[in-house]
Amino acid sequence: MSSGESPAHSSFVKGSGPILVASHERSGTHLFMDLLRRQFRACRGRAGRFINPHDSLYFSIDRFNSGHHRPGQPAECDRVLRAIARPCLKTHNTPGMERIAAEHREYVQALLDRSTWFYCYRDGRSVLCSLQRFRQSFDPSASENIGKFLREDHGDGRSRVRAWADHVRTWLAVDRVVPIRFEAVIANTREQLKRVAEALGIEPEWTEPLLPKPTKSRLEHWFSRLTGRDESTNITGRGKGLEPVRWKDAFTLEDCRFFEEESEGLLVELGYEQSPQWPETIREPARSAS
Repeated sequence: MSSGESPAHSSFVKGSGPILVASHERSGTHLFMDLLRRQFRACRGRAGRFINPHDSLYFSIDRFNSGHHRPGQPAECDRVLRAIARPCLKTHNTPGMERIAAEHREYVQALLDRSTWFYCYRDGRSVLCSLQRFRQSFDPSASENIGKFLREDHGDGRSRVRAWADHVRTWLAVDRVVPIRFEAVIANTREQLKRVAEALGIEPEWTEPLLPKPTKSRLEHWFSRLTGRDESTNITGRGKGLEPVRWKDAFTLEDCRFFEEESEGLLVELGYEQSPQWPETIREPARSAS
């Protein structure tokens, strides 16, 4: 590669190249990226000490989406590609990258062609509880109870539940995708690392503890950035100091039935439930949590 050529256009070689980490929001994206950075030397590094950690430890290619609130440029991504041997590229987009702006599609496609693809997924009920709490930090409309949040229009006529299910199904149908189950990363980290290492073609360092300690606040995260000791790319998910919500404590019977109907059996397909009749086995809470 010549000095003036973008590293995005290098050829794909097993054991090299960027790592695409795709997911629906609040599905363990940052936990997985932090695991990669902790256990694989090639995934570590930073593109400048005093640069936002969310621009220097990895790169979100969603910043190339049309109308993104903080649009990115290829030069910013190239900086990360040059600083880190195998950088993580984060996305919540669809596999077809339909939301990428026209002027960036060729660049993004070149990145994808030489990347190893992972898709992180999680129990959708927990995903949407976490997403509601996260959105409460900046979106007043997210303060509605969880039942209303589940049924809210995703923006294209689909409920949030249907949008989650469609996202997961679409990504898991892609042959080159290596699926990563959030719960398995926590419960069986060593086995998951072996799978990841095989897909990447490089050996992990087996640093103990295997999972990094997450930062507990944005202040702690920014202090880590300034001192150059970043271990976590985590984005805190609690809005306005609210504690996380457990779906079993929040969903009413009707919420459970709605989730099963809208997701069309995906919880059973993924092994989170044994039967589509699971809503009838859940003890209904006193009210849907807000």
